[in-house]
Amino acid sequence: METLTLVIESQLATRARQIASQRNTTVDSLVTEFLSGLTSNAEVSRQEAANRLVATIEELSRPMGGKSWSNRDELHDR
Repeated sequence: METLTLVIESQLATRARQIASQRNTTVDSLVTEFLSGLTSNAEVSRQEAANRLVATIEELSRPMGGKSWSNRDELHDR
């Protein structure tokens, strides 16, 4: 476990303690839960963005030039 020190407004700290109390937990647990969700959501979002990009590229890809080739030399043969 790591120790993290936060500097926040006193009103925010008071409200966070109230919310933690209502949920029968601690402010530490609330912060940990928030950060865990933040990091896992970021990873999911990156993966979803990558999947959408690949799908878009595949959808928009079209044969170019009307001629197929099997290697670089054929591509540049004029």
